Amino acid sequence: MQKKIWTTLMVTVVLTLLAAVPAQAWQNCVWLSMDLDLEARKMGYFHQNDVMTRIVSEMTGTRHAFDISLSNNIVDFDARSGLYGELGVNYRDKLNFLFGGGYKLSNQASGFLLTVGTKYYLQDQRLVNEVQFFYRLLPPVILNLSYNDDIGKVFVGLGVSFQ
Repeated sequence: MQKKIWTTLMVTVVLTLLAAVPAQAWQNCVWLSMDLDLEARKMGYFHQNDVMTRIVSEMTGTRHAFDISLSNNIVDFDARSGLYGELGVNYRDKLNFLFGGGYKLSNQASGFLLTVGTKYYLQDQRLVNEVQFFYRLLPPVILNLSYNDDIGKVFVGLGVSFQ
């Protein structure tokens, strides 16, 4: 019952945001996602510019996590792809500093963003691999697929993009 309520609430919030936000090029994105078993939730925001700002909150059962990170391209292969470096802060049970990097591929014209990377949490001495995929279905609707091996779940969600 609680899962159905959460799903209904998530759809209602996304539809409300869709009605309120005009279609524009996407520099910012807000999304809500759930794992395939409907046991974990994730919500996030990112702002793409020279430096990408990412804020992600996830809840799995009674476990809550919160990440704030900044990333920037270190090596550009072309205008759409390159290697990025990332620095940030994480809070799970205690404060953690993180650093990492990975590969980023984006295409603003088709609304596609893929990041594949690794983060290292200094205090926990834990390495986490992560894949994030965003695709603009219809402006401003965004489809989000993500996976990280820390909790081992695939997340599927919807969001909105805005300028």
